[in-house]
Amino acid sequence: MRFPKMLALGAGGLSAIGFAPIGWWPVTLICFAMLMHLVREAASWKAGAARGYWFGVGHFTVGLNWIAGAFHFQDAMPHWLGWFAVVALALYIGVYPAMAAGLARWLISPSPWRFAPVPLPASGERVGVGFALIFAAMWIVTEYLRALMFTGFAWNPLGVVAVPLGALPQLSTIIGTYGLSAILIVISGALLMLAERRWIVAAAMLLLFGVSAILPKSIQLTPPIGPKPPLIRIVQPNIGQQDKHNEAFDDINFAKLANLTGKPGPEPRLILWPE
Repeated sequence: MRFPKMLALGAGGLSAIGFAPIGWWPVTLICFAMLMHLVREAASWKAGAARGYWFGVGHFTVGLNWIAGAFHFQDAMPHWLGWFAVVALALYIGVYPAMAAGLARWLISPSPWRFAPVPLPASGERVGVGFALIFAAMWIVTEYLRALMFTGFAWNPLGVVAVPLGALPQLSTIIGTYGLSAILIVISGALLMLAERRWIVAAAMLLLFGVSAILPKSIQLTPPIGPKPPLIRIVQPNIGQQDKHNEAFDDINFAKLANLTGKPGPEPRLILWPE
């Protein structure tokens, strides 16, 4: 395969458009399937880690572009510095996808306890569901570490991509955000198997995904325990920085906030508005 790092970088950048405001989540799943293919075909765990790193750089450069936008609405620093900050941050936290990819590639080596360039089995002996599960496990471990180790920057966990997908986000009440990320990785693995014409396994996995994605969001997966919890609503009106402090938009912005807040009911609520 020619230029695998460039392919990884491009796939990483495209994968970020599954997040809001674009929300093209199928592209994200396809790009992660591409990443898994690139990692699986790497000659060693080091090569797999390198491909994961450049995927992460592309993923975070596009996904965190809002940081650059914030620089356009202050005058203390040059505006171009915003993009420098985005790329620098992506180059730094790209280490975490690199760790996930490198560990996943290492664990599927014929000699998994030896750090050495070990080729994968012949092309006819593909690593399927097992590799998808391994990669999902490594991804959520490193995604969790990104929130704790050296950065504390947990922005854009992969599971957020599932927010528009029917009842699927409700699983986070049971398995958490990181568990939801793992499910999306496994679905991407199913897409990879589908591309390799492994129809039965891939179809079964995608069927489960499709059913959960079309179920209504109102489904309650976990019954409430104990006294009824307080009603809390967090309002995010998605008001652009260019309109946030513009007096001409005061009425429009307030209308957005009021509409998302909803009408008061008989029970008290805690309403959280953005700064």
